[in-house]
Amino acid sequence: VARYFGGVERELWFVFAHNKSLASYLGDLLIAIAE
Repeated sequence: VARYFGGVERELWFVFAHNKSLASYLGDLLIAIAE
């Protein structure tokens, strides 16, 4: 199970690395939630 989630995490980072606007949007969203 841990290996599966590790793979998902790497896939997400891959997407973020190739879609800066999406990463920026999600980052802003997480910051807004944290506040």
